[in-house]
Amino acid sequence: MERIPNGSGASGNRVVFFVAVDVVDLFTRETGLSSFTVDYVLDNGARAQMTSPTTAAIDDTNLPGLYSLLIDEAGMTNMDAANDSETLVLQIEHASMSPVTMKVEVYRPQITATRTLAVDASGRIDVGQWLGTAVTTNGSSNKPQVDVAAVGGATPMSLDDINAEVDTALDTAIPGTPTADSINERVAAIDDLTQASGGGDLVAILGDTNAIQGKLPTNKFMGSSDGADDDGTLNTINTNAARLTAVRAAVLTDLIDGGRLDLLIDAILEDTGTTLDGKINTIDTVVDAIFVDVDAMSAGGSAPSLE
Repeated sequence: MERIPNGSGASGNRVVFFVAVDVVDLFTRETGLSSFTVDYVLDNGARAQMTSPTTAAIDDTNLPGLYSLLIDEAGMTNMDAANDSETLVLQIEHASMSPVTMKVEVYRPQITATRTLAVDASGRIDVGQWLGTAVTTNGSSNKPQVDVAAVGGATPMSLDDINAEVDTALDTAIPGTPTADSINERVAAIDDLTQASGGGDLVAILGDTNAIQGKLPTNKFMGSSDGADDDGTLNTINTNAARLTAVRAAVLTDLIDGGRLDLLIDAILEDTGTTLDGKINTIDTVVDAIFVDVDAMSAGGSAPSLE
């Protein structure tokens, strides 16, 4: 099936080819024919007949019976706007040849004629022109540089015009009921949080924060950078702690068996000629004697002698 682009009939620059054979034996190729009758139908349209078909014999000596037919009527290729491809059926007739019926695909080009679309391995394309104007880049990263001719209409807008439009939009008061999920709605929500009516009261929050900061010590314990004197204080505390540790160790050393305090007590006991166990035994004997004397008095005996 041959293919011709949509609309090419109006320009009359496309041809299709057919072979004319004898109407009787259906084999012998016919040469020197002219004045063909051509009927056609495009897709589901009505049958039409070409007004004046233009045909030509290609080469009667080397290619006998081969003819071309010029597609030069607009109705042959005017596709429906909703389609990208339609079928054109041609019925070519002549009294000396067997009728020829052929199909031609009429397609809607996706790329402008005579131009190519270069696609790299990643599916990317290089765009050389936009609406006929060569694409320029910023010269450093090869990013397209776009000059905006008009925004929101046919009137050209400069950068100053765009800035003025933005300024106007920013100066516009937020409506009482902003559009859902719009920037105005978000800004209004933040604004509500900063007001006392919205439970935020930003001024009060900042005041409370400053009051709390005023009550915090400004030393290195709280991350302050001003702590020269605090270094000395920390060093003093560390020194005193070391001293306490040393005193504790010394006391423990004196108390243990063989320590200075232990040796002092042993010396006192030895100087009195007794030992700690002997003294305890003596005290125990005296207490027992007191109990005996008390028992005797209770029985009506005489008072014990204190000598």
